[in-house]
Amino acid sequence: GVNTNKFKPCKFPKKLSFLMLSRIIKNKGINEYIEACKILKKKYKNINFYFAGKFENSDFSIKKDVFLNNIKNIIINLGWKKNVQQAIKKSSIVVLPSYREGLPRSVIEGMAMGRAIITSNVPGCRETVVNNYNGYLVKIKSYKSLMEKMEKLILNKKAINTFGERSRKISIKKFDSKKLAIQIIKSLEKCVESQG
Repeated sequence: GVNTNKFKPCKFPKKLSFLMLSRIIKNKGINEYIEACKILKKKYKNINFYFAGKFENSDFSIKKDVFLNNIKNIIINLGWKKNVQQAIKKSSIVVLPSYREGLPRSVIEGMAMGRAIITSNVPGCRETVVNNYNGYLVKIKSYKSLMEKMEKLILNKKAINTFGERSRKISIKKFDSKKLAIQIIKSLEKCVESQG
């Protein structure tokens, strides 16, 4: 869950901005994000594309020099942030085109801060978005699908505010850490009672 008292809605940046927040591994959909941003950057000069995340050593990692070269002059690299609120504050929309997830922390934190969401139509991710309500679900491994939905929000700025407000409501209802803790305690108590 997410602490909805700590992660609160805040003003949108002056420039329309997208943020992807993840570890720098292929199955997070980083290459799709880069491709979508490349195309959109050519069409829309007054938009910021951000990335915040850390490198790690695994079979799925993207090499640091390759990643930095691929995003050059397209995506602003914020590096790894312990305080992710600072990164989310820079965004209007949080993006995660992951191939597979549990429940994506970056997405639910973005939702709690009142951001529109674009994420993959895969288990875990799809639990965070009601399509065309608080964001969009995109096809897995498809930079075109991602780009189309990003552009849809570029062309409909009113939807960004509306989606963001709805994201906040969903985060409180479904992902608030205090509510989840209470539910877990109640479930455990029922288990103990049924065994006693």
